[in-house]
Amino acid sequence: MEKMTLVKNLAKKIICAAPLSVELSGNFKLLFELFSPSDKIIQDWVLRQTDFFSENDWEEIQLIKLKKILIHAGENVSYWQKLFKEINFNPETFKDFSQLQKISPITRAEIKKNPIEEFTAENISRWRFREAITSGSTGEPLKFFQDLRDNLRREVNTFHELRYAGASYRDHIAVLGMESHHDLNNFGRRFGSAEWGDDKFRQSVIYPYLKLKPATLIANGSDLRRFLFLTRKEAPDVIFKTLMYRGEHIRESERDNISRFFKCPIFTNYGSRECSLLGIECEYHKLHLAPWMNYFEIVSDDGKAVPDGQEGNAVVTFFENFVVPFIRYKIGDKAAINSELCFCGRKSKIIAFSGRESDFIKFPDSSKSLSILDLARRIDENYYNEIRQYQFELRSEKLIVFRYIPNADLTETEKKRLSGLLEEALECQFHVVLEETAAINPSAGGKTQILIRNL
Repeated sequence: MEKMTLVKNLAKKIICAAPLSVELSGNFKLLFELFSPSDKIIQDWVLRQTDFFSENDWEEIQLIKLKKILIHAGENVSYWQKLFKEINFNPETFKDFSQLQKISPITRAEIKKNPIEEFTAENISRWRFREAITSGSTGEPLKFFQDLRDNLRREVNTFHELRYAGASYRDHIAVLGMESHHDLNNFGRRFGSAEWGDDKFRQSVIYPYLKLKPATLIANGSDLRRFLFLTRKEAPDVIFKTLMYRGEHIRESERDNISRFFKCPIFTNYGSRECSLLGIECEYHKLHLAPWMNYFEIVSDDGKAVPDGQEGNAVVTFFENFVVPFIRYKIGDKAAINSELCFCGRKSKIIAFSGRESDFIKFPDSSKSLSILDLARRIDENYYNEIRQYQFELRSEKLIVFRYIPNADLTETEKKRLSGLLEEALECQFHVVLEETAAINPSAGGKTQILIRNL
């Protein structure tokens, strides 16, 4: 018992200080590169010990990490300095979760009203900055910076996504697409979206490789759906030990179909580009929060706490981005926290959420289709400054209206370029009409749909 207590206390101290390689290296990138391989091993060991943590253990850790990011933001980030002064909030005296209620949840739209420099910490070395753009699943592209400490964390978290699903990073792994997921660079064999979308490459390289029977297949939801469609026709004998998908939500009935075809269980995680990992699905198919990464809240539309079991707006304070701290950030999802314990034995809380499913635009003159999130990424990468929010409307089988709220007036040349970019992505199967608007209204359920159909 005494040994278990010592191990638990050591693990808690390391989690509160982690990642160690960032803290030790300070301003020196070379030191980080030297320390980080060992740091991953340490963090892997630590997270394995957390299977035995109680709810009180997690609350103790979260209070420490919350205070740390709040003090950092209040001392080094212009936006939070001003806000904390306005609301008379002192991070140094923070000691209770209820004190967070004093800070109103912040939205992506609110962040975009200010220069990114207002949200960027002045004391962090530039080598830790990694430019990122959101997937645009809300139709509001945002450009910001990730912290290298989070990128190290993501790789360690992947070990645990596999472990929660009963798989291992030592298994033979195949990764389809997921080019922006750098935490998967060291896992198995990667096939780019363009590679596995090519008929000849699939037949000559991918299917022969799969005969080696990779134990685990990792893909995003759109690619997994497409892979199922193609392998049904081309390689119906492909099987795996485990399937894992990220990104957009897949309905339960569709998950069951995919699982039956590949003769294995299917698992997912829950996360966002801004706030990293939020939840991991365990072997009992419950989605556990990741309390070492975030403090996760459910609030009503007016920002008040919602009781466990009731659905509300997901709000996240992210512990691992000291470059651009996200504090009480409204990520755009509706969710509910279930305080009941899971049969897997872990004491971390369980989350249920209404994720955004990737809709598809079917090409009229062929069997091809395009994920709306793939189309959205084109907008995010090229127009994150010029366009505040957008929405696609499929008005006929060959007509798409691109509705957008501009940050500034687009010139005729810029509009033509935008139309051309969309038509190229749609392989000229559709005519694209641009429609500038002052507002894009949410649906009756409170979500802003990125694709609406008015055929």
